[in-house]
Amino acid sequence: MITKEQIGKFELDNEIKLPDNYIHFLINSDKSKYYHKEFIRVHVDGYFQGDSLVEFYNLDQLKDGLQYKEFMIDYQSHFDLSPDYVEADKLIHIAETLGGTIDISIGGKHKGKYFQLTMVILE
Repeated sequence: MITKEQIGKFELDNEIKLPDNYIHFLINSDKSKYYHKEFIRVHVDGYFQGDSLVEFYNLDQLKDGLQYKEFMIDYQSHFDLSPDYVEADKLIHIAETLGGTIDISIGGKHKGKYFQLTMVILE
């Protein structure tokens, strides 16, 4: 289990503030019950795609994921996604799926909202 104290230290060490809804989930949820759950993702263009949850990240994995911020900004630019849709510089990876990652916005107009990014190679 992750404690409120561990989350506070993570936030302080990484100079970020996690959304309250995600903190509540980290502290109070049995994340393993979601593993391998299938879901449908709706792309910006309306295309539907199936995916499955592999794992939720622990605090060490969340920290490791912070290094991908530039990739997410490039992703937003590459796919010409409006800041009205997503602010990539505010996203952090919180879970892995078979097809990519689940991210949460930690600031801006979308704070607390969840997004799913598909693994792609940007050229």
